[in-house]
Formats: sequence, C-alpha cells, structure tokens
Amino acid sequence: MKRLLVVLVALVLVAAIGGGLYYQWGLQAADPTGKQRLIYLPEGQGVWAIASELQDEEIVCSAAVFYVAYHLYIRSGKPGNLTASYFDLSPADPVHRIISEGLRKPARRRLTFPEGFSVKQMAARIGAGELRITEQVFLNAARRSRLTEQPAFELAGESLEGYLFPDTYQIAIGTSAEEIVAEMLGNFGRRFCEKHQQQIAASSHSLHEIVTMASLIEREAKTEQDRGLIASVIHNRLAKGMKLQIDATVQHALPQHKERLLYSDLKVASPYNTYLHDGLPPGPICNPGTACLEAALNPPRTEYIYYVARDDGSHAFSKTYAEHLRARATARATEKGN
Repeated sequence: MKRLLVVLVALVLVAAIGGGLYYQWGLQAADPTGKQRLIYLPEGQGVWAIASELQDEEIVCSAAVFYVAYHLYIRSGKPGNLTASYFDLSPADPVHRIISEGLRKPARRRLTFPEGFSVKQMAARIGAGELRITEQVFLNAARRSRLTEQPAFELAGESLEGYLFPDTYQIAIGTSAEEIVAEMLGNFGRRFCEKHQQQIAASSHSLHEIVTMASLIEREAKTEQDRGLIASVIHNRLAKGMKLQIDATVQHALPQHKERLLYSDLKVASPYNTYLHDGLPPGPICNPGTACLEAALNPPRTEYIYYVARDDGSHAFSKTYAEHLRARATARATEKGN
C-alpha cells in the first residue's frame, strides 16, 4: 500500500513538473524568427476557438496554454473582451504579449491621400491596400445618397468630390467604406468649415462654389505663391462674366489625362469644359487641401485676368490680353530653348 502511495505521489509530481514545463514552453514565442502576419478573428468566437485558431495559424505553440494564460490574465483584473477584428500578430511574441498587446489593438494601415487627389484616385489607393475594400465599393460610398448621417456643412450634388479631405489617416482593417468617407468628411468640416465659419457665411460665394474654385486652384497651381494669384484670376473673371478657360477642367472632362492638351480637346462636350461654358463647372474636380481652400475663400486683390504656365511650373500673370500674348510667347520660346 505504501509502495502504491509512493508511486501515485511520484506520478503526480511528474505530471505537475511536466505540466509546468509544458506551460512554460507554451508561453514562449512559437517562432522567434517569425514575421508578423494579419490574422482575422471572426465575431462570436469563444476564447477556446480563438486559441485553436492561433495555434492553427502557428502564432502560439499551444491552444491549451493560451486558454489558461488568457483566463489568468483576466483574473488579474485586466480587461478581457476580445472583439472581432483583424490583428497584426507575430509568432516571435510570447503569449503574454499577444494577449496584453497584440489582441488589444486592431490592425491599422496608414493611408495618405495627397492634396488634389480625385475620388477615383482615392478609391484606387484604397483598393490597392489591405483594407478589404474595392475601388467600386469606395466609389459607391462616396455619394451623398449613401451617407447615413449628414455632415454639419451643406453638401450640393450627389458626388462628394471636393469634400473628402486629403490627409494621412490611420484606418483599422475591416472599417467600412462608409465609415472612412464619414471620417474624411468630418475632417473637412473640422479643418476648414469650423475654422472659417464666419468668412464662409460672409462670402458672396456658396461653400460649394468655394470648394469648386479651390479644386481648380489645386490642379492649376504648382507653387505656393501662385495659389492666391490664380484664385484672384478666377474671382476676377467670374466678376467680369468671362469664361474661366482653365485647362484642368478640360483634363477632368477627358476620358484620360494628357500631358499636353490639343486645340481639339478644348471643344470636348462637357459641362466641366470652362472653354465652352460660362462660370464655374458643376462641382469640384478634385479634393483640395487647406491652402487652396483658403486661397479660394480669401484671394488677394489683383487686376490679373490671365496667366500662362512657365517651363518651371510657375505662372506668369497678366492684366491685359496684349500682356498675356507676350507672356505666352516668352514661355513658349523658353520651352523650345530647353
């Protein structure tokens, strides 16, 4: 009997030691040289299902050890709710780090939209990323009729072109296209509308007209100093009832961008062609940044009504057509000389 008791005690000790060693082994990194991977944990899974998924993905050594470690972590007073999301997890991390850090931060991707990007260009960038959103899904979401909540500022037209603020965004993978659009609209409201609320209200132009002008400036101006001067030309031409005759609006109307416009392109049938139609185009042609929005809202007072691009990207501005012809001839001669 004593011998049996000794055997049982020995087996318990061996099991305890073995279990302890197994637990310590299971807490270690599954692969110290492994690379971080994107893992999706669906909604409604329990801790054991998550543990099994992580073991199958070779993120952890043992589902059982993860299961025990997770519940010990919760008992220590730490928050424990695991939400459905995508996570950046690495097999080079020990289990405690995966539980305390990796599963607490849904995977995000840094996405930058430069000033002057159109909605189509934004959609292409999103579609090429890891956000699980196609170009077409984003294009569909970027329409006023798809908004679940209207922004604090007034929108005109169906397209949200011009109002999706160009910036760098940290977007959680799995975020819907509608949520991204709402964030970009909110950014536009905070960065421009709220900041310049009184000026916008006092302007002789509507917000939509200001944003449309800003989009033209964004596409035309290549230097900082030209933004305000191009804004003044647009304002002066509108005040005089002159056609704007802005090349960027023709580019917008063409099916594909051209490095150099031909005279035949200036006849393209489109309401955006400001060589054919008076006033501003129906809406913005891109999403302008703060500098161009502020230039459109508060342009400097000048007598300029013409400008022509120089070879270096800057523009020469003129008050009369005769001056403009001379400036254009100079610009062309310089271009040929190079």
